[in-house]
Amino acid sequence: MEQYFRQKDKGNGFNGIVGIVMKTIKTIKTILIFGVYSVFYLNAQTFDMTASWTEITTNLFDDSYCFIRNYKLNGDTTINNLQYTKIYLNDVLYDAAIRETADHKIYAYFYSLKAERLAYDFDWETGKTICSERYEPKEEDYCVEITQINSIQLLDGNSYNYIPNIIQGIGNVSGFFTHMLPLPTDGSQYSLLCFSRNGQLVYKNSLYKSCDSCEKSTTGLSMIENDKNIIRVNCTKAGVIISFTDENNSLQKFYLYDTAGRPREVSQINGRKQLCINGLDTGSYFYQAIGKNNKHTGSFIISK
Repeated sequence: MEQYFRQKDKGNGFNGIVGIVMKTIKTIKTILIFGVYSVFYLNAQTFDMTASWTEITTNLFDDSYCFIRNYKLNGDTTINNLQYTKIYLNDVLYDAAIRETADHKIYAYFYSLKAERLAYDFDWETGKTICSERYEPKEEDYCVEITQINSIQLLDGNSYNYIPNIIQGIGNVSGFFTHMLPLPTDGSQYSLLCFSRNGQLVYKNSLYKSCDSCEKSTTGLSMIENDKNIIRVNCTKAGVIISFTDENNSLQKFYLYDTAGRPREVSQINGRKQLCINGLDTGSYFYQAIGKNNKHTGSFIISK
């Protein structure tokens, strides 16, 4: 299995690069509800020539295995009278090129297929179902029903629209093409490690130390942003201190999620004034405090 996995991962074809998806289901309903802030979004072109995605591959059956690869855009090409942008994988021309329509749909043309697939639909509104086409046309599309559009602040200081697993203008946090691929059978696990634009780091996977290392993160904490009305967030070396200033003590439960939509903390409040959360790595987090008749949400970033 290990030899098969490594041989596939070193290839430059689509199947040889990313034969993965964390989990596929026909429709995912978004259930996380967070606060809405001003949202950064490119009104013209979503992906420009400065965009760069770094992905990390690990394996369930081999804890020592780790492979890092980088996608970047460079140069235009014309295919079937349509203009595309070339994709390079580790500085080698990749199997696909992408183009964007005026309504923010991202199409990928795969040379190996001699065909185009819809990779992303970034034209979001509540109640809409967005879909991405699979690499193999016989497989059902990957679809997400948007019941709530959330917002997160990332490392460039801007806020981005977000639904579980997908950040608008960046892509899937499981990997740029992950959602288009069949379920892996060799234990492969893929994640977006970092995303940069104009040489500035925008997104970083909180589980890892850096964008070019397989080492897990063990960095300190510092406060970046918090909701200053009812909930105060103070990041210290001892942990993240969540303080509640609700005079009526009406808040009952506290939820904390990472950018992949995974719950990192679920605690009962019921009159408590503080929570201390340990073991969080660098990255963006969302919180939600719920009472019987009220709800308070927000986000913060932990950085070095």
